[in-house]
Amino acid sequence: MYTIDIIIPAWREEENIRILIPQIEEQIKKLPKKYKVRNIFLITHDKATGRAGLEVQKLGILKHYLVPRYKGGKIASLNKGILLTKVDWVIFMDADVRLNTDTLQNLLTDFEYQTKHYNVGAVTGRPAPLEDDSTMFGFWAHTLTSAAHFTRKRAFNLGKNVSITGNLYIVKHSLLPEKLPKGVYDDYFMTLWVALKGFKVGYSEGAIVKQYFASNYKDWVTQKLRNFAGERYTERYFRTYIVPKFLGTGLKAEGAIAKSEGKSGFWQNHFKNMRSFLYEALNFYITFYSVKRAIHIWWLFLLFLARLHVWVLAYLQESKFFGKGKDIWLKWRKVR
Repeated sequence: MYTIDIIIPAWREEENIRILIPQIEEQIKKLPKKYKVRNIFLITHDKATGRAGLEVQKLGILKHYLVPRYKGGKIASLNKGILLTKVDWVIFMDADVRLNTDTLQNLLTDFEYQTKHYNVGAVTGRPAPLEDDSTMFGFWAHTLTSAAHFTRKRAFNLGKNVSITGNLYIVKHSLLPEKLPKGVYDDYFMTLWVALKGFKVGYSEGAIVKQYFASNYKDWVTQKLRNFAGERYTERYFRTYIVPKFLGTGLKAEGAIAKSEGKSGFWQNHFKNMRSFLYEALNFYITFYSVKRAIHIWWLFLLFLARLHVWVLAYLQESKFFGKGKDIWLKWRKVR
């Protein structure tokens, strides 16, 4: 039997939580007996969201904890969950997602299989939009999530590291850090951390999580710039503090990462081109698979220009995100 906890950080998500918790519970009831979900830790910055979760739960395993937002945003909530959990596997999930009827089943089944056969320590789910592709922003959401799916699937099949999505992922409890650093993006940090420990990140294409994406250009750009800033901050923090400290101990990361790699060698071998303008430009052809109608060609051209716009803005504004003690999560706002 595998014991499992689910950690859901949330802030002002009463409506979404009222939908998500029943979805989770319905799937828990249908899981094979070898998968035992012990707790759903709903960790919020506001009381209303916590009350909403407690009101709709039926299994009695949801536990609500309040963590003030000023203590560190989403990362503070996740650290509270990490401190509480004592199981075999831990599922991390955003509060504003919707699950397919077999999402948890697929995630757990794929995780069990991949940990046994592919030296996997974490598995990421597959994001998808709730919108259809009848509008430009809906088309953009479908195009980018489809491209991400293609990229993750290809990377996994080639034996390369897969990038985790914060919407849904599962990690071996034994691999969790004691505490996530302030200001990092949890999904990117966990991607790097699992690899540093000598394990791969796997992919569950059947573990689909859906959410609404930005529906206007201002919010779309805000979201992309925020993601870029968070990932760059996380990468810089990891390069500066985590990798040197780890390699300095003389450990070999469960026998998989030799100290002789050094800081640059580790990065070159495990994370080259995980996200860069060059990588995205060279792989933009993947987005053409989403074209189904004539208007999609025009929208795809505009998407290319929009991505170029975001990259230019990101590089121009990069320096302001890396001040000492900067916590990007405290400036987070919903974009829909």
